[in-house]
Amino acid sequence: MTDIQIPFHGRGKNNYPVRIEKELVNPEETIQKIIKNFKNVYEELDFYEFGTFEGRTLRSTVDIIEKLDLKINNIIGFDSLEGLPEEVLDKKNQSTWVKGEFKVNNKYNNPEEYIKYLNLKKIEGYKNFKFVKGFYKDSLNEEIIKKENLKPAKFINVDCDIYSSTLEILEFIFKNKLYIEGITLIRYDDWGGFYENSSSYEEEFSMGEARAHKEMTEKYNIKTERLGTFTCRSSTFGKGGLEETWFLII
Repeated sequence: MTDIQIPFHGRGKNNYPVRIEKELVNPEETIQKIIKNFKNVYEELDFYEFGTFEGRTLRSTVDIIEKLDLKINNIIGFDSLEGLPEEVLDKKNQSTWVKGEFKVNNKYNNPEEYIKYLNLKKIEGYKNFKFVKGFYKDSLNEEIIKKENLKPAKFINVDCDIYSSTLEILEFIFKNKLYIEGITLIRYDDWGGFYENSSSYEEEFSMGEARAHKEMTEKYNIKTERLGTFTCRSSTFGKGGLEETWFLII
């Protein structure tokens, strides 16, 4: 369905890639390239971001969507503003992803102040932006679907780093069918966290966002096509979580 080139080479057991080509990309250019590739079915879209933090990806993505002349129905950001929760379900969790990491400055802890801090006012889609504060285990429920009139998203950005949070996000999305087969894109921002415990892609789906993706797609019998796995810094390729991976729900 796309002309996006998948940049990994070699296959191990279970058909998982064992090595990734060190393709360096500009994250904004990658987002633009992939969304533009789906422009024919993206005349308008709902965009959900889980893990907004300082809003850099949110701002750049909305700007890209606007430049592509696509209409945004709703932009919804989800974040606790208190940093990561404690990871108790993933024994292979990256050591730097500790409780409270990526906490937003206390003066922005109020949702209204935080929205001002995100500084989306110059972007046309700002008027459609909504923010939901809370840890996902508390905030992602049927009540929020009704309150915010959530529709199936065409683009979902998962930037929550750890396994348990990603699990809660995907459970919410898949259980409530907030996706469209053949159209919805999911971007994982911190896919490569397993490198701390293994240098081989044989371990790719053993922890973090990748583990949650595997478990939830299997649970709900959802098929996905990997569009690509990239990194933006040569010094961090194969280290930490600094790779992004894109999937299309098919």
